[in-house]
Amino acid sequence: MYKFSLAILCLCVTAASGQAPPPATQASPQGQLLHLVPPTGDLKSETGALDAPCSGGHAVDPDQAMTQLVRGCGRDIQFAARAGSPSSGGGSGSAPTSFPTGPCTSADFAAATGAAFVEMVATSTDACLDQLWTFDGDVQTAISPGNVMLIAATIEVEALDLLVNAERLRRMCYFYQIAFYHQFYQASVTYDDPTFAAAVQAMVTIGQQPALITVNPPLSLLSQWLVSIDSTNASVQLIDQLQAVLERYSSDLAHENDYQERLLAYRCLFTLARQIGNENSAGGVSSPWYSAVPPGLVAAVGVMALDTTYSADSEYVVLNALWVMNRLAFLEPTTRDAAHDILTQAYNLHVPYSGPWLRAVTDLDMQFDGLLYGGGSLDLVQIRADVMAIALPNEFLFDQGRLKFLTAIDLAVANELYDAIQEVESQFYRKSGALEAVPGDTNEVLTLVIYGSPQDYWTYQPFLYGLSTNNGGIFIEGWGTLFTYDRTPAQSIYTLEELLRHEYTHFLDSRYLITGSFGESGTLYEGNRLVWYNEGLAEYLVGATRINGVLPRGILLDQISGDTSRLTVADITSATYGSFTFYRYAGVYFEFLEEQRPDLLVALFDAMLGNDIVVLDALYALMANDPQLQVDYDSFIDAQIALLQQGTGLFAEDVPTTPTPTTLANDNAGQLLTQLQSVLPAGGAFHVWANRFHYQYSETTPLGGQPIEDYRESTDLALDDQLGQLTGLSDNMTSAVAWFGETTVSADLATSTVVFEGPYSATAADVVAPSAPTGVVAVSANGSVTLSWDANPEPDLSGYFVHRSVVSGGPYSLVNPLPLLENVFVDSEAGAGVLHYVITAIDASDNESLPSLEVMVESSIDILVINGYFDAGNTGYQDSYLDVLDGLGIGYQAWDPFVDGPVTTGLLAEYTDGVVMWPVGYFHSGFPDQLGPARQALLMEYLQAGGNLVLSGAYATAYLDTTALFTNYLFLQHEQWDMDLPGLLGEPGNPLGDGLDLQLSSGVYQSEMTPLPPAQKAFSYDPASGTGTLQGGGAAVVTVDQGHKAAVLAFPFSSVVAADRTPLLARILEWMLPPSPCANPFIRGDTNSSGAIDISDTIFLLDYLFAAGGQPNPEEAGDTNADGAIDISDAIYLLLYLFNSGEPPAAPFPDAGCP
Repeated sequence: MYKFSLAILCLCVTAASGQAPPPATQASPQGQLLHLVPPTGDLKSETGALDAPCSGGHAVDPDQAMTQLVRGCGRDIQFAARAGSPSSGGGSGSAPTSFPTGPCTSADFAAATGAAFVEMVATSTDACLDQLWTFDGDVQTAISPGNVMLIAATIEVEALDLLVNAERLRRMCYFYQIAFYHQFYQASVTYDDPTFAAAVQAMVTIGQQPALITVNPPLSLLSQWLVSIDSTNASVQLIDQLQAVLERYSSDLAHENDYQERLLAYRCLFTLARQIGNENSAGGVSSPWYSAVPPGLVAAVGVMALDTTYSADSEYVVLNALWVMNRLAFLEPTTRDAAHDILTQAYNLHVPYSGPWLRAVTDLDMQFDGLLYGGGSLDLVQIRADVMAIALPNEFLFDQGRLKFLTAIDLAVANELYDAIQEVESQFYRKSGALEAVPGDTNEVLTLVIYGSPQDYWTYQPFLYGLSTNNGGIFIEGWGTLFTYDRTPAQSIYTLEELLRHEYTHFLDSRYLITGSFGESGTLYEGNRLVWYNEGLAEYLVGATRINGVLPRGILLDQISGDTSRLTVADITSATYGSFTFYRYAGVYFEFLEEQRPDLLVALFDAMLGNDIVVLDALYALMANDPQLQVDYDSFIDAQIALLQQGTGLFAEDVPTTPTPTTLANDNAGQLLTQLQSVLPAGGAFHVWANRFHYQYSETTPLGGQPIEDYRESTDLALDDQLGQLTGLSDNMTSAVAWFGETTVSADLATSTVVFEGPYSATAADVVAPSAPTGVVAVSANGSVTLSWDANPEPDLSGYFVHRSVVSGGPYSLVNPLPLLENVFVDSEAGAGVLHYVITAIDASDNESLPSLEVMVESSIDILVINGYFDAGNTGYQDSYLDVLDGLGIGYQAWDPFVDGPVTTGLLAEYTDGVVMWPVGYFHSGFPDQLGPARQALLMEYLQAGGNLVLSGAYATAYLDTTALFTNYLFLQHEQWDMDLPGLLGEPGNPLGDGLDLQLSSGVYQSEMTPLPPAQKAFSYDPASGTGTLQGGGAAVVTVDQGHKAAVLAFPFSSVVAADRTPLLARILEWMLPPSPCANPFIRGDTNSSGAIDISDTIFLLDYLFAAGGQPNPEEAGDTNADGAIDISDAIYLLLYLFNSGEPPAAPFPDAGCP
């Protein structure tokens, strides 16, 4: 039987923290091409969040968090130069204390022309120019090629009197930084060669002025010019000037203590590293830098790389000089050898395990395979082991290994942090209602890497993990790892606990609510849609408590009270990382929603959980445009600030984390179960492990017509009351937490899963193992095997292990490395063949039972997914199918002809009763073999035998239009391609399209088809969704059911936005592989198998639930409300149906059938 879970659920950043900046260049070995590093953007946007003592970030994978320009943290020096804060504390030459302000908009710049435009740029404050960072039509007009040329012409004239015009020139250079940033990112902004050349020449002209680089240069202009030559790619024409700036820095040791001087050196190193890396990526030996770097520049960088007099403030200059040496190693042999020599000298000169020493080690490994110049090599394994022992000496495991600390903090601190995140977790579950991981999430284990200090983080993190340290912490989603460090009040206004609470929320949010990866196109993340939500939710849940809900945070309200103007709801819901003011407002907005508009909060979480972009956008618009909501929010803020200032309110800072007592009774599982059941309903599932107890049950409550948000609030209060009753019963209850979720509503009954958890102490004194599990049953379905067994009765049960073998009697391999709490498990990686399973049980003291009796099952795979791309190594089109199948828990055989061999008649014949999915690549006559005549013949033979085919690809229909495959088996006619109509409308009555609309990520790579009988249109292009015009049948997806079944997608499956791929593929599979008749048909509600439903069925069910009566056969017959569980709500549902005109049971009813 095929059972598909079609609920699209969900798959992040720090207290006052920020998103990682645009991806930096990944560190790559010699000869490997690098991805382009974008030009420096809005320094507030890219680096305003990088104040290491208090901020962090999130990235999907480590590539997004790699840093090429390394620095000891503190506020990013580029941002600090404008924003006015010391880079890392210390040094002279302070920057401005605040941004200038002024009334201007991007529309003002767009309206100005000619000399007036130039004058506006040259005289505007930075705050005015900053308006141009937010791209729109006015910005596009302001940064037009004509205006770029006007600025260039003005610079050419005014640069000749450089000192007089220094500030005007600085602003025009800043304008170039903005313009060329947008040119890099915005497809609609293009500059032709003459425009580029004019801008480059303008930068060169400034650089050629003798007054620019002197003993006492115009620092503000020089600093901005160093950024703008990088933005315009002019740096390679200004090598002598770059060398002069670096030599000037090294000429006076006092420069190391001067903030502005360090800034100049850093910006020189930045452009050298970025430009050399980018040009190597684009051109290799054809790079304009190849053979262009003189020995003098290498030497100037080398002096800085070998500087041993650096301080904490200037260490990042040394680190970045070493990184430039890494980049120089991409160039011709002479320069490469010189860089190798200097890196080796740095390894020998710098203090072992210091930041510069580890940077040299990293660069020698990256570029020279660990070989030293002149002979010898690095023992990288030993060095890494040494650094781990220094930086992260401790490992602590919690929750059966699901939470791991790698850290320099001690166990007592780790226990305190664990208590804190348990409070966050409990309130997250209560508010969101989500208890199950979203499809595709793999982060069952979370690792917390916590360094002992900011300095340790800056020193060791780049070496151990290759990650940026320009943050206060970062969550790498692809690794399931959160990185941060301990800090003192002098180092941050936020504590380690606050930082961890914020980041842990991002982990929970990505695992349980948001489908897809952070920033992934086609998901809710696209278009910065979730920026305010991610950060607001995390700021809000920092205030989570055990028994007082989520309290408002005084620090956020205090910050708001000092703002001269406030963000509106519209500002909040459209916020991006260009400014970080929204953090405090978004956090308080969540508090407001919970207290005054819980209906909107529930709707917000439901939209996230449902992965519904349309509903979410509509909700945003509703909130942003509701004037009364704005008035209420403003009043809420005023009232909260008044309570804070009067000292009369209760705030998060007033309620510390409830600590777990240091001494707990040992091995007292039975006592705890008795205590729990003295307050809570009996019959729940109870588990304990080394440091935790877990009690779970299902509870059904009549709604009485109340809205769901009222039910959630009353349940919240009830849990707090029960926690209060439990608290005094034992030390184990002191820090216990509780939550509920997975709420379903049926016939005015709300049923929720309820969980109570708290600390537990297991010891080795218990040597009695649990009994062997019994009643094991295995059922196979399309490459997966579902196992179930009777629950073990031991009160100290910790969980179960599943063991699999291909041979009866073993040897067995462990399938689940972490113990299972439930007595049901789906082995989604079973594959095909005869398999043998046994189950063992384990208790809190790690005593493992004897194995259960072995069960045997034959597993088969019915789905073949072929990589139809024309070139080896590119599996993206195939992966888009595999990812969805993984999320659905459906087995498959992936076949890559470049790796696994050619597709043959015999291979396809194995799946005649199943499905063949064949995504082709960018289809073109130049690549005929990807679905040429030979492969078409294979598919026709497969379809002739009754097979089922899913075919998709870019432009495929155009080149297959007149083939026998299309004419005789798919019954299609190609009309046109590049439709530019990304909206798809489901066709009523079609098994795929009925009631389902789809969205494509763009309007390219799609074709229009006309189905010819007997083919049917499943989805048509929505003419209102883009600029395209239909020419024929308007079909985007066509189905064929003619002795064989086929679904033809006239676009790549990967073009479907991520949220829509799962329901589409599930529909296809349900149509092509309908559930086979079950072996044991039943009537839902006929619990005693009498063939009819009456009061005796209710009595039978109550006996089963509460008096050890017989079990319904099959058990699903007792699930009268079809919510997937059997509990008191099913008996109530049956009584309402029989005696109060309630809803009838769901199918199979009233006739026997299958669920």
